[in-house]
Amino acid sequence: MSTVRPFKFLVQVVLLEQDSEGNPIGEKLSEPQAIYGIEGMRMFVENIAAQVNGDGVLTEKPEILVP
Repeated sequence: MSTVRPFKFLVQVVLLEQDSEGNPIGEKLSEPQAIYGIEGMRMFVENIAAQVNGDGVLTEKPEILVP
């Protein structure tokens, strides 16, 4: 028996590179990822939020990006 899930999200994360004045100078894209359900989306966002410091800057290279 298969299970039907209420939502499937296709997420592509875009990280902005900024110069020392905060102006955007480039982007890095992740591969699109399928995330299932509201709980899956919540966990995805919490994982990214855990990698961001108080200034909104990533503290480490996210695993979601392709090298």
